[in-house]
Amino acid sequence: MSKPLINWRRSAPKAVTEEVTDLGPAQKIVDSSFYCYRYRDVAENGMDPYLHFTKFGWKEGRDPNPFTHTQFVQRMYPDSSTSFEEFVTTVCGSIYHNALMRAPATLEEINAAAAVGDKAYAEIFNFDIAAYWRAQKDVALRSHLDPIQHLFYDGLHQNRLRSGNHLIPELLDIDRYDHDYDFLVNQSKPLKSNSFATLNLSGHLKEAEVDTSDVVLGVGTLFYNNDMGEITRLLRSYEANLRECSFPCQLHIWDNSPEPMDPAALAEICPGLDIIFAAHPENPGFSKGHNGLMQECFDAGCTHYLGLNPDGHLLPKSVENLIRFAKTKPKPALIEMDAEPLSHPKWYHPVTGRTHWVSGAAFLLDARAYELTGGFDPDFPMYCEDVDLSFRAFQAGVGLYVAPNARYYHDTCYRFYTPEPWRQYRSLIGSWYLCEKWGDAIRANAILREIERQKNIHIPMPRRPVALTDVDPKIKELLAKDRFARSRFWGG
Repeated sequence: MSKPLINWRRSAPKAVTEEVTDLGPAQKIVDSSFYCYRYRDVAENGMDPYLHFTKFGWKEGRDPNPFTHTQFVQRMYPDSSTSFEEFVTTVCGSIYHNALMRAPATLEEINAAAAVGDKAYAEIFNFDIAAYWRAQKDVALRSHLDPIQHLFYDGLHQNRLRSGNHLIPELLDIDRYDHDYDFLVNQSKPLKSNSFATLNLSGHLKEAEVDTSDVVLGVGTLFYNNDMGEITRLLRSYEANLRECSFPCQLHIWDNSPEPMDPAALAEICPGLDIIFAAHPENPGFSKGHNGLMQECFDAGCTHYLGLNPDGHLLPKSVENLIRFAKTKPKPALIEMDAEPLSHPKWYHPVTGRTHWVSGAAFLLDARAYELTGGFDPDFPMYCEDVDLSFRAFQAGVGLYVAPNARYYHDTCYRFYTPEPWRQYRSLIGSWYLCEKWGDAIRANAILREIERQKNIHIPMPRRPVALTDVDPKIKELLAKDRFARSRFWGG
């Protein structure tokens, strides 16, 4: 057996000041060989492991056996912290002994699995046991333990889950911890199946029932010289979606065109549609426009806001699916509708929908997310304002998602074949501003050099923003990537 990386070292073990005569409760849950192996201070000072755990170990968060993580158990079952007797009673029952378990089990059931092998372990633990087992060739050669026993003896301290890509760092705050063990014992409930890179989902899982009775959806869109074909398509797709919705919706439109359209023309497209229309020929732009629409909707009692580009349209039942998806996620949340005919290449998790940032073409946020972020940065130039909002939302604790079953048809394929220099130039400006704001001076300078090479386009540069100083390391990592996100289709 290899030497453990983590040993509990103290100046001296605490002396036993009270006589303990009954070690029976501790003997039910303490594996003495493991306890002396893990906690060398106990073994080196000749202390009885059962006695030490009874008097001190359970209070200090030491584990009585490889599979029972005391700190996790005390978080999961708070009553177990009240007394040693209560702790033993809890651990002797059918419980979650650690955050890797798929269902409650007794210690006897866990230990019995060792006699059967990987298939029995797979019934207890919620990660891909077979894949992990196959990868531990060194354990088979050098240890008398099977790979799962070794994982709980030493492997968690050796980071074998994260180094073997068995955990998904984008869904878990694992990088805060030096070891997989530290991450797991600091959980307050078991990890969900979708936390693991190879999903081990039960075939009996059903779509969760959601209650949408408390939802009032505000839908907002900004016009700017859009043709009537685009507007008609959008409004009719919205009207069709209304018939599928189990909650009330309000449609708010701001026309930022120099010559705003006559709202009577909208009434002719969909005569039965209630539209709250406002003309803004001063053109407040995308960020200020959506901020105004969001404030308008939330002031009117909406619980959620759906922002839509006018040059796309909703596919059938997409609004209902979007809200149902949102109701399965903890608030606050910022959610992107998946795009058709070409989905955005940035990464999102195929089960949970977790993503790095949310596109502003078709996005949903709840009132709490708006309260925490204030919406878009009103000083942000055109393009990348949605990435900035997402990064600020992430730092404020807002979940970022893509809703795969809520689809918005936003065809940008023509841009591959018909270059638009002005759009590329503005995209460079937005990227430069984003990197300057979030403190990536190296990439910002590289983008600025690219902007300066564009000799034939004359668009004023915005004032350099004040760089943020407290930036999450994950955001720093994303700033260095091509699209400020990992890709679903290629490395990086």
